[in-house]
Amino acid sequence: MRPITRFCASLSALAALIGCTSDSRRGAGSSGDVEQTFTPTQYTVEDFYQNTSFGGASFSPDRRKILVSSNRSGIWNAYTVPVAGGPPEPVTRSTTNSIFAVDYFPHDDRILYSSDSGGNELTHIYVRNRTARRKI
Repeated sequence: MRPITRFCASLSALAALIGCTSDSRRGAGSSGDVEQTFTPTQYTVEDFYQNTSFGGASFSPDRRKILVSSNRSGIWNAYTVPVAGGPPEPVTRSTTNSIFAVDYFPHDDRILYSSDSGGNELTHIYVRNRTARRKI
């Protein structure tokens, strides 16, 4: 082993030994230290499920709205949120099946969204225009 390598290895070993030793004099003179225990806030399951979530984001063709999915009604639905600010406006109003926004069409206000039937996990894609919906 080269002398410089041996010196570095010895220095590293010495530093490790010094760091591992306990010194009863550490903390001497710090008589005002008080150990405190952190107690986290406890929440109920009901509180946990009352959180509102948002997901996805797609700008409208005119860039004035963002299409999102949210569970703010208690079940997932599609909403638009004005870019300038303001409350989300529902696009769908399902009370039984979750609806997830997918995207706007590139040149008009039609949207794509997905939904299954009663939680059967057979997801279908739908087109929503101002008057009706159509399954693709």
